[in-house]
Amino acid sequence: MLQGAVHARGVVVADKYPNLVRLNTETQYAPTGWGSGAEHTGIGFNSCVMLLNLPPYGPVCPWLAVGGLVFTAILMLWNIPAAFIAGTLFTTFIACIRFPDKVSEGGLVPDKVAYVPHFTETAGALSFNWSGHVGPLIGALVTFLYLDFIGSAITFCSLGQMAGILDESGDIPRSNVAFIADALASMMGGLLGSSAIVCYVESAAGMREGGRTGFAAVVCAVLFFLSSFLSPLFGQIPTIATSPILVLVGVLIFASAVGDLDWEEYTEGIPALVTVTIMPFTSNIAYGIIGGIAAYIVCKLFTYQLFSFQKSWPGVNLYKRWSSTYSMFMPYPGWNCDTEGTQAAAAGIQQLAALSRAA
Repeated sequence: MLQGAVHARGVVVADKYPNLVRLNTETQYAPTGWGSGAEHTGIGFNSCVMLLNLPPYGPVCPWLAVGGLVFTAILMLWNIPAAFIAGTLFTTFIACIRFPDKVSEGGLVPDKVAYVPHFTETAGALSFNWSGHVGPLIGALVTFLYLDFIGSAITFCSLGQMAGILDESGDIPRSNVAFIADALASMMGGLLGSSAIVCYVESAAGMREGGRTGFAAVVCAVLFFLSSFLSPLFGQIPTIATSPILVLVGVLIFASAVGDLDWEEYTEGIPALVTVTIMPFTSNIAYGIIGGIAAYIVCKLFTYQLFSFQKSWPGVNLYKRWSSTYSMFMPYPGWNCDTEGTQAAAAGIQQLAALSRAA
């Protein structure tokens, strides 16, 4: 709440290099549920098993997940409305055919469709007996604050880029209001005893269908409320049906921002590459952000670009002279050269060739 009230998002990273922050979110959704499940269980591509005691706690069918990805991608290429929902339902339907038993019997078909949720055991179940637990409590507070704050910042930037509402500096106008709303939702979730509530990048699916205003968010909130009564039904939608959608959502957001990165500016390209590399291999967005920030600080610090007062540091002139004199790639005629230099070099080569023929 305080961060949103004072508009303190820029103290993290988002206002410093928004393109890199957007790229963080886009690449985080490349690891998919079926891939991690196959890695943990050692099943083959043609296998299809139900996991009841291991993540992702449901059917693991690599071939079905790939089929759902191909089916959804075709619908998206044809610009079919509700392509993502159709792809999810298609994969879920095939999975139910493959595992036709009820959930209580180890299958995928729900035992019941609806129920009335009760919050008597979790809502308002607060404890202020902190004696002897102050250290772990502070650690948990800082961890949740970091994950919620960073996750919200990069999601806002990514979806803002996709919606075309970012300003010239890569910031979202009145983004502090969005952070206040996110903070209120997180606090309400904690009071009800649920897991941490954050904004989600899956909103890109709704934005692709045309959602741009607050009315779309209101409709989504109503559907979420109804889903709390239909959770036995919606809870059985397997990971293999939703992970292909995340891949395509990542494609949508990635395509809107990766071209904005100045890859020829190595002080930004290297941190972006570090971020892109770490996130898929660790399946952790926080690790990628930490690695990207560290690489960004190192690159900017040693090129005297991190702080404005670095311009007076010793060695600045030496860096400018070396960086302007010695290129990372030696210039050769026809490659990595400006047009005038290339033409001059080509003319010189032609003159030498003429002289050698005359000789």
